[in-house]
Amino acid sequence: MTFYNEINSCSDAYRTLHEEDAGAFGSVQVCQETETGSTVAIKYLKRGSGTISETVQQEIMAHRNLYHPNILLFKKTILNSQALGIVVEYQAGGSLDAYIREAWPLQEPTARGLFQQIVLGLTYLEHKGVGNHGIKAENMLLGKREPPNVKISSVGYYKATLDTVPKSRVGSFGFVSPEVLLNKKDVDKHRSDCWSIGVILYQLLFGEHPFEKPADVEEGSVKRTLHRILKVEYKLPPHASSVSPEAMDLLQHILVDNPAKRFSLQDMQNHPWFLRGLPASLKQVTAECMAMESADHLVPQPKQETLEVIQHAMMSTEDDDSFQDDGIDEYLGDDFDMDELMAQ
Repeated sequence: MTFYNEINSCSDAYRTLHEEDAGAFGSVQVCQETETGSTVAIKYLKRGSGTISETVQQEIMAHRNLYHPNILLFKKTILNSQALGIVVEYQAGGSLDAYIREAWPLQEPTARGLFQQIVLGLTYLEHKGVGNHGIKAENMLLGKREPPNVKISSVGYYKATLDTVPKSRVGSFGFVSPEVLLNKKDVDKHRSDCWSIGVILYQLLFGEHPFEKPADVEEGSVKRTLHRILKVEYKLPPHASSVSPEAMDLLQHILVDNPAKRFSLQDMQNHPWFLRGLPASLKQVTAECMAMESADHLVPQPKQETLEVIQHAMMSTEDDDSFQDDGIDEYLGDDFDMDELMAQ
């Protein structure tokens, strides 16, 4: 198998350009493929069954079968003595979160164009039976051109939803829906994801987070943020008058505490503000991707090879503290005590 060569010669196959913020992964490196000269991102996870679980395997294989212009493309898995590497395409424009901060104020057509791409990318994921619990502006990566193209990059949050339900409060804290924070039973994962999209829409329109405030972070407590999310308390900034009534109407139909009354992805796509200026090509390519039964033929690495690399990575190796043991998910944990946290 070709991957055995890469176990011992990973540095020969890729030249490291720089390392990026690791997030929930052990390490994220931007590399150049020595054979093709193309730039890729490699997300590393520490080897061993404690990190590379069956769930991780399922998530990687699910990502492998995704193909959409607004989803970060999977390329292959590689292995070295310490870690499993997940090779994906590289987006040079940075995160949506950074873009909002640096390019603010955004013109409303620009905000709408970014929002349209995110919604259609997530519509594709929903069609594929994939719930995405890592929805936040930091996990949306942009290309360099203007207006920027968006790629949903939270590969580590993909969840095959056909046979499983969330067992923990999975997600990024400020983007988690009220029903997930309350640990309600029978959470509709897609409607929960829609809440997170609403938070991003607020950021696009107003340049700040609706529930998280700088003072909360400085105090080192999430109590105030929790209260705002659970009560859906958010204030409109002074410059809100520059936002169109249609955009406000859409936002107010998404940030709703009752999931049954919250706009779904389809509801968003039917809204007049969303439909304005929607590129016909984007809608068409989304339909074509949804009609594609499998993306296997578009992945450079054979499916069996991808699977064998992951399974080989599950084998324990000598302990190494240079990688985190957090695994792929960002979560608050099964032993999370809401009452205790709220009492802080």
